[in-house]
This record gives sequence, structure tokens and C-alpha cells, in this order.
Amino acid sequence: MSLHRSHDDEKFLAAFAACTLQRSAWTHSAHIRMAWLQLQNCEAFDPALQRIKRSIQVYNAASASNGYHETITVAFTHLIQYRRLSDRSVRTYEKFFLANADLFAKTPPLLRNHYSEELLNTPAARSQFLAPDLKALPIWQHLLGSPV
Repeated sequence: MSLHRSHDDEKFLAAFAACTLQRSAWTHSAHIRMAWLQLQNCEAFDPALQRIKRSIQVYNAASASNGYHETITVAFTHLIQYRRLSDRSVRTYEKFFLANADLFAKTPPLLRNHYSEELLNTPAARSQFLAPDLKALPIWQHLLGSPV
């Protein structure tokens, strides 16, 4: 899949990487945007996931936030990858955003289909990835039939 980044995408990633992105701009949608752009930029999932996790932690440390949540980060990255690979005609973030409204909706949160609130609120879920307790995350590896 060819990489289609807008000038705004580049500015967004640069500000995020430099930790100059305004804290008020670090929204749920911004998390998804950053993860989608990182997944688009990497050939393999695991290195992209590690980059996503590390960059969120660096940004949070620079902005004095302790809001990092391992299970939410990993689960959402899996969901983004599944959606990204399920429809390869979506090559820009803007189109991804329009095609996946449920990923961005705050009510009801998409992860509630997979995780109970009780599980997500545990200290263990914040510090390590825990498997869903309600419904398995979709498997995306079978969608890798052609180069990403």
C-alpha cells in the first residue's frame, strides 16, 4: 500500500514527536490518527506497535500525564490495523476517519464490545496488555495477502 500523507499529517506527526502538540489537541481522535499514520508507515505490525506505545509514553511524560493505558493502546492498535487492512482503498487518514466513525465515537466506546469496564479499570490493564473478557478482538493477520 502506498503511503499517502498530507502536509497536515506531517505537521501533526512532527509536533507529536517533538512533544509540542498542544495537550488539548491530544484527543482520542489524535491517538487514532497517530496510530494509523504509524501503521501506514511500517511494513510490520510489531515494530509499529512498539513505536506507537513508546511515542505515547514519551509524549505523556513530556506533558506530565500519567494517562497511558497498555490494554487500550494495544487493543485500539489491533482494531485500527484490522480496519486498515480490511479496506485497502482507504489510503488517507481523512477517508479512514469517515469510513470508521465507530472507532472515533466516545459513546458507546468501541472497546466496550470487547472489554468490561471492570477489566479496563484494573491496574493490571493499565500496565500490561490483557485479553478481552467479552469478545475477542478481530484477527487481521489473514488480511495480509498482499504487501501492506
